[in-house]
Amino acid sequence: MLPHAAATTALVCSDGDVPSFRASLRHFSARFTFEEIASAFPDATATTKTRNDATSLRLKPGAVSTQYAQGFEDKNIDWSAAAEDTLTHLRQGNRVFSVRLMAGFVDKLCVERQLSQEQLLSVCPSTDAIGTILGHVTKAVHGPGPVPIGGWYRKAGQTYAVHPAFAEEWIKLRRL
Repeated sequence: MLPHAAATTALVCSDGDVPSFRASLRHFSARFTFEEIASAFPDATATTKTRNDATSLRLKPGAVSTQYAQGFEDKNIDWSAAAEDTLTHLRQGNRVFSVRLMAGFVDKLCVERQLSQEQLLSVCPSTDAIGTILGHVTKAVHGPGPVPIGGWYRKAGQTYAVHPAFAEEWIKLRRL
């Protein structure tokens, strides 16, 4: 059974967002069986396809539209290691923005837990900088690609919210 956390509700897919949904499925298929993933979407039509010795799960996009899934909380993430990996990644050379700026951005987001884009712009020079920093942290925590459902942060409209476990570990690491 997929782990469920009542506090976590994530939009899984809309008609126009099939690529990011498939990316999320790839992330979770490494941790859960296809049957477990499909069971979270009772109204969807699930099919499996084998190609080049790899099996993939596809949910019929129209059936998944506007469906929400409870849970999808990835309990396999070591949030302490994720915070350490993030700081190490931010300190690597040749970054467009300084370590001080990027770490300060993550500090503010983790301390406040949820901020609007306007509030983040008080510590960041532009929306491009916000995207760049979020991308660096995402790469350090989850690897290349989009943030998986239940990942280190989520965005709803113009509001950014950080995963509580990541925030706690970041605050401990940075001694904030």
